[in-house]
Amino acid sequence: MNEEKHKPKETKQEKFNRILENRLIGFVTATDRLAKMSNKTYFDYTDSDKERIFNIIDSEVKFLKDQFLKYNK
Repeated sequence: MNEEKHKPKETKQEKFNRILENRLIGFVTATDRLAKMSNKTYFDYTDSDKERIFNIIDSEVKFLKDQFLKYNK
């Protein structure tokens, strides 16, 4: 018998929490990987490189906040 027919439908909140967990893990993993690149023993970079990284991250965080604020009205 197909169990999917008897499974209660996932709520929007449940769907949000399920997806959020994986996406946050991915975000933390990506930032950890970038942080490891700051080790001057293995990498060389300029102040311009650092500014580029920070500008992109700041821009994306602002976009993320704006999206949540936009839809939270």
